[in-house]
Amino acid sequence: MLGTFVGAAVTPDLLAAFGVEGEWRFAQRRQVLWADVDRFGHANHTTFLRYFEDARCTYVEAMGGALAMDQPGPVMSRLSVHYVKPLAYGDEALVTTRAVSIGRTSIVFDYATWKDGACCTAQAVIVFVINASGAKAPIPAAMRAAVLALDAPVQR
Repeated sequence: MLGTFVGAAVTPDLLAAFGVEGEWRFAQRRQVLWADVDRFGHANHTTFLRYFEDARCTYVEAMGGALAMDQPGPVMSRLSVHYVKPLAYGDEALVTTRAVSIGRTSIVFDYATWKDGACCTAQAVIVFVINASGAKAPIPAAMRAAVLALDAPVQR
């Protein structure tokens, strides 16, 4: 087993079924809903951003991070997206997430949505902050250790 996400095994067979390239240890199956589709008949660009946000939040929680107002939490600092090809209503896709670098207060994540190869890729810088003040906060030690163990990101 390469990894797990939401209780599902991330196996070479699963990755191959969606045409996934590269090393990914976290993945989540998604089905394109009617509400995700725009008048042009394909998943609206914001759909991919929601998929990536859901994946990131699940990743943070799975790694021991908290998504609570009384604890330091992840905030989007920067996002770059590359739309490759469309998804349509009813399509099943695989959303992958990985940490590629980690600093004292931030993590750089790569994301991709796959169906017969990449449909959309993105990279985001996430900064941990104290929610009440907005001040930067260190990534919790237990979460940092879990991220390093799973994805072995570059340490900055």
